[in-house]
Amino acid sequence: MGESPFAMTYGTEAVIPLEVGIPGIRTQGVENGTNDVLLARDLDLLEERKERATIQLAAYQQQLARAYNKRVNPREFQVGDLVLRKVIGNKKDPKKGKLGPNWEGPYGITSILGNGAYRLEDNDTEAFKTAWDMACLYESGVLLVPFSYSFMIQSTIFTGPCQSGFVFQVDGILMPPDGPDLWPDSNSKNQWLIFYRINEISLQGGGLIDRRGKKWWDLPCNPHKGANRTTLSGPCDSPIVSDDCVSIGSGYYDVDIRNLTCGSGHGISIGSLGNHNTRACVSNVMVRDTVIKQSDNGVRIKTWQGGHGAVSGIMFSNVHMENVRNPIMIDQFYCLSKDCSNQTTAVFVSDIIYTNIKGTYDIRAPPMRFACSDSVPSTNITLSDIELLSTIGEMVLDPFCWNAHVPVWHSLFST
Repeated sequence: MGESPFAMTYGTEAVIPLEVGIPGIRTQGVENGTNDVLLARDLDLLEERKERATIQLAAYQQQLARAYNKRVNPREFQVGDLVLRKVIGNKKDPKKGKLGPNWEGPYGITSILGNGAYRLEDNDTEAFKTAWDMACLYESGVLLVPFSYSFMIQSTIFTGPCQSGFVFQVDGILMPPDGPDLWPDSNSKNQWLIFYRINEISLQGGGLIDRRGKKWWDLPCNPHKGANRTTLSGPCDSPIVSDDCVSIGSGYYDVDIRNLTCGSGHGISIGSLGNHNTRACVSNVMVRDTVIKQSDNGVRIKTWQGGHGAVSGIMFSNVHMENVRNPIMIDQFYCLSKDCSNQTTAVFVSDIIYTNIKGTYDIRAPPMRFACSDSVPSTNITLSDIELLSTIGEMVLDPFCWNAHVPVWHSLFST
C-alpha cells in the first residue's frame, strides 16, 4: 500500500494507473469505424455551408438596410457633390494595418455615368510625388506633364535636393481640388505647390497651371456682423485683396521668369526683404516676356528699413503693362502700418535694369516710383526703352525719384 509507479523497486508490487473514458454527447453516438466517413462528409459539405451562411448574412444586411432606408429620403448625387470612395483590401495603406479606414476622399463628382455609377475627380498627388522622387535621382531629370492631359494635385511639398539640371516640364494642365470644400482638412489651404531645398530647377512649358480660383473668390471677404446678428458679406473680387502674382523672397538667386500673364493683384515682387532687421539677399533674377493687367503694381522691389543684405543683378525686360497703377517701383520704405520708425540701415539695392517696359498706367500714381533709403541709396539703375502712357491721355505725372542713382536713362517716354 502507498506504492506508486514512481517508487518502484525490485520486488515491489507495481501499481498501474488506468485511463477511464466517459463518452460525451458529441461522441456518444459515433463509432470509431464510422468517424472517418463522417469527417469526410463534413468536408464535402463545408463549401455549401459557407455559401448558405453568406446568403443568410446578405439577407440580414438587406433587411437592416431596408429598415434604416425607410427613415431617409432618397437623393441622387449631383455633379460637384463630395463623396467617399470605398477602399478595397489590396489598396489599403499597409502602414495603418487593420485599423486603416475603409474609405478615402472626399472626391468631387465630375460626371454621372448612370445606374448609380459616377466619375470622380482623380487624385494624382501620390503619383506625382513618386515621379518627382525618381526624376530627382538623375542629372538633367525631367518631370513631364504631357500635353492634353489634366492632373489634380492636392497641397504638396516637392522636396529636394535633386541632381543638377532638373526640369519640370508643364505641357498639360495642373490643378488643385476645385474649391475649399474639396481640400482635405489635413492639407494647408495657404499654399498649394511648394518646392523645398531645390537648386537649379527650370519650370517651363506651354501648359496651364489652373488654380481654379472661382469658388475661392466667391467666398465672402469678411463676414462682418450687422444688426441683430445678421451677416454682411461681400465677394472677394477686388484687386485690393489679391496678392503677388510672383513673389521672390530672400535667398533666391539665378531665377528666370518668363512668358507669364498676371491679372489683378500686386504684380511681380522681389520682397518684402529685411523685415525685423534681418539679413536678406537676392541676386541674378530675370523677368522677361511678361504681361501684367489691371494690377496695383507691375514690377516691384520692396525692402523694410533696418534690414541689411543686398539685392543685385535684377533685369525686367519686355514687360507689357495694361492699366497698372504702379508699373515700376523700388520701395525701400516698405511698411504695413503708418507708424514705422526711420532707421539708418537698409538692404542695398544695385544693378537693376529696366528695358522695353511699355503699356498704360493708372494716373492715380506716377508711372515710376523710386523711393530709396537716405542712408543706403539704390545705385546703378538702368532705364531703357520705357514707354508708359496714361489710360485717359491727360494729367501726365512725372516719375518720382528719391535717392536713386540712375546713370543710364534714355529713350524714356511717359506721356
